[in-house]
Amino acid sequence: MKTIVSLVSVFAVFACAANPLSFPSYEQEIVATFATAAEAQAATCSIAPLPDHAEIAFSCRWDDTNPADTAKGEMMVRAGVKGNFYFVGNDAPYFTEGPKPLMAMGHAIGNHTISHPHMMTISPNAAFKQIAANRIKLEKVLQRTVTSYVSPFGWQQGPIDPDQAPTVAASLVASGHFVSQDACMSWSGLPDRTWMWTNRFSADDKNPDRAKFVDGFTKMLAAAKGNPDVPRVTLGTHAWCDAKGNALQEAWLKEFFHPEGAIQMNDWEYGAYRYQYFHGGVVKGKVDGTKATFRVTRFSAASVGDAIPLSLAFSAKPLSVARALGAALVVAPRGTWTLPQDPVQGLLPTVSESPDGTLTITPDEAKARVTVTFVNKTSEMMTDIYLAAALPPKWSERRLTAVCAELKPGAAFEKTFSMGAVKHADYAYGTAYYPVSVDFVAAGRPQRVWAATETARVEVPATAPAKAAKIWGPAAASKLADVDWAAVSMPGAPLPDAANWTSPRGGKDGLWSAITSPIKVKLDRGGDRAMYDLIKKGEHARYVVYDFTSETDGMRTLRLNYNPRNRAPFICLNGVKKPFTGNGQKIVVKKGANRLIIRADTVMGGYYTDTLNLAVE
Repeated sequence: MKTIVSLVSVFAVFACAANPLSFPSYEQEIVATFATAAEAQAATCSIAPLPDHAEIAFSCRWDDTNPADTAKGEMMVRAGVKGNFYFVGNDAPYFTEGPKPLMAMGHAIGNHTISHPHMMTISPNAAFKQIAANRIKLEKVLQRTVTSYVSPFGWQQGPIDPDQAPTVAASLVASGHFVSQDACMSWSGLPDRTWMWTNRFSADDKNPDRAKFVDGFTKMLAAAKGNPDVPRVTLGTHAWCDAKGNALQEAWLKEFFHPEGAIQMNDWEYGAYRYQYFHGGVVKGKVDGTKATFRVTRFSAASVGDAIPLSLAFSAKPLSVARALGAALVVAPRGTWTLPQDPVQGLLPTVSESPDGTLTITPDEAKARVTVTFVNKTSEMMTDIYLAAALPPKWSERRLTAVCAELKPGAAFEKTFSMGAVKHADYAYGTAYYPVSVDFVAAGRPQRVWAATETARVEVPATAPAKAAKIWGPAAASKLADVDWAAVSMPGAPLPDAANWTSPRGGKDGLWSAITSPIKVKLDRGGDRAMYDLIKKGEHARYVVYDFTSETDGMRTLRLNYNPRNRAPFICLNGVKKPFTGNGQKIVVKKGANRLIIRADTVMGGYYTDTLNLAVE
């Protein structure tokens, strides 16, 4: 019969502005010896913003689980810089074979979702699982903590739910991510000190260009120097260039990425250091003659992602600094003192998935609560147990944590949490994903166990665009050039060329997807050239008819990921044709059945993307 133990805090876990992800903290005591008693009395100590007072941190970024990453990583080693490679959790061999050599070169690996969807256009539940499930998958491959993430297709794709980007951002923090090579996300609702982004530029992924490199570097360096909360500059997005392109970038990195006062830091190092700089701290204790005691609050490496030492700065120069237990600290070239993690806190965890019910998470959505149970099925005493559960976007509570001092063999640590209130009805659609991790120390070795469960899929309403829309095209616009679209937009009116209207192909996670088609064209990568010529000449057409119902008469907002500058767009609603003015356009709906028709020929940059996402709210 298992024994349930109560919660006893072995190290502090506090959820507030001082520790937004509720990571476990601990204290290290140091003693500084000064030349005089007066200096000891007046001295202060703080964590330097970057290691040894570096002014700027540099790194590189490359996405998409590309075997070319290996050559890119080797190029960066020759250039003396560190990078970050963002892996999509596909089943390609490189997902499991690629990371370890890159890590051995000094680079970090980050999360780029399970399948690389447009994160701004899928359901919130699907977006959350894309993030959380890939973190688990990556950590099992890497055998270390993953803290960083970049978003497929970026963040500013015109989300048709204005809350989608902040919801995805909240999912990142809930699942333990806090570092990114994406650009500023101030609109996401996450402050810089919670979400650590970068000043990124590109020199052209395929054909690197020196002028673009110099211009981007100059602007981003100025931006980094102008914002002490983000003292970081990053080059890159994709590893698409050939050996010649890598050689060019290698030369430029050697020339520009090593100015005086700079430091090379990968995501794991930067995130772990900056999280402790922002959310840790130093408190002065007693003074005894020329000796002053200070207590440094910091966080376990298993949580923040790296065992990077902290650099301590004193207002007066000490003669020596030592740990309270006697180990001396080393002074760095710019005068800071280097404080390593405690050995047991500094090691990274062994990561596995829960075997035989060791860890379970059981949500009770009807009662808005979730129970986590962790059983010590080993013969070893477990200590320093730290539990972190992430909840799907439906709930107002997103990240839940608890600690336990110790767990004897055969005992269980159980905790029931409230999940809070339901935030938004739409956030119930799809499968709700509930992941949980437990960190612990056994036989002197930190370890992590993951588990996850899912609730049944909730289908979207029959009147959602993903189900209720019909699509005609792509084809030559002349075929339906003479159609009276205003008349067709009357609810129940027959559709012209009826046999060629098709249902959306947005997939089970496309809450708002009216069209998802495999047709993509890019001039420098081949594709359907004839289709591209149609698009360029303005002779390509795509029409969407969307039947929906409204409970009342009134004004609604039309949200689309479609730019009205493309071609000759229009909308027709209930018999009235009008110009399409853009995302957020106001439309008048009536109680009962409504029909909306949109001409939507979508072109983004050099790509032709046959995807339309819309909502009427």
